[in-house]
Amino acid sequence: MKLAVGVAGTAKNTGKTTVLRVLLAEAAAAGIPVGLTSIGYDGEDLDHVTGLPKPRIAVPRGTWVATAQTALRPELEVAESTAVETAVGRVALARAVRPGRAVLAGPATAGGLTEVIARLHRRGARLVLVDGAFGRLAPMTAADGLIIATGAARHREPKLLAREAGAIATLFRLPRWPGDGHPRLRVSGPGGERVLPYPALLDPAWADELAAEAAAVGAREIHLPGSVSREALGRLGSQLDGPLKLVFSHPLHLLAPGEPLAVAEALAALAGRGFELGVERGLSLLAFTINPRYPVRAGGAYQWRAGDGGRLLAAVRQAAGVPVSDVVAEGPAVVWAEVQRLLGRQ
Repeated sequence: MKLAVGVAGTAKNTGKTTVLRVLLAEAAAAGIPVGLTSIGYDGEDLDHVTGLPKPRIAVPRGTWVATAQTALRPELEVAESTAVETAVGRVALARAVRPGRAVLAGPATAGGLTEVIARLHRRGARLVLVDGAFGRLAPMTAADGLIIATGAARHREPKLLAREAGAIATLFRLPRWPGDGHPRLRVSGPGGERVLPYPALLDPAWADELAAEAAAVGAREIHLPGSVSREALGRLGSQLDGPLKLVFSHPLHLLAPGEPLAVAEALAALAGRGFELGVERGLSLLAFTINPRYPVRAGGAYQWRAGDGGRLLAAVRQAAGVPVSDVVAEGPAVVWAEVQRLLGRQ
């Protein structure tokens, strides 16, 4: 069967590229044809903030890569062009004719990513790996599963990092209430149904308008098809009372603002006021990976430091409710097992 798995970092230097490298190597060893793409730009030699060397995305021979034509390297042989645009040009599908490296510049929309994944599958890739980051998570709704790389570069304090991992995991455990498949902002109740235009991000001003419409129809159900800010959730909770169903389109839309702890707290407050919470669609949160290393500026340049990896790993494991691993210290077995498990279910 076929599968698309995203690997997203909660911050720079949390080990996302290392996880991708591990998965590529494991898939090659298992003889599983792989496709590789991104929802942003990755693969440069140096971090543009710290100036420190970045791990390169090493691609085994035979790997399919979907990236902007301007990012193609000599070891990649183009098989087809697409109409999917990126900030640096159109996406092409290319095959690695020899082992090498990839610079990834992929689609920044869910529609573009869906098309690219489908094309990679048609080219024979059984497993498609998608590079991503918290600042651009929404397109990852096209994936089947997600691995989140986090670590000391996000928060130095293990307890805070663990709390955040636990908050993220709770969003993926929201019950699924399949909708009608149409992405509409709508409220429905005894007074009828109203459909409203939806902004890129539901902010407090939009939440006030939505609350007014919901009150007008005595809403019992509200469907939110896109990203929602923590402030907007608070405004809805302060103006509406349960019992009321609040249906989000996808847990990733709740993570898009980049405030998982605050969003989880806002959702808990809504639940405490009698709101029922669910999502129309979802994906499997497969695992967290942790990286105890972080960059610090010293003597005019950045250097790597390392926190207590064992303490960090134990704290996140206790909070997350899904497998957690340090792939450098422990190897790939834990994370690769989760990918294989999902691959077998698809």
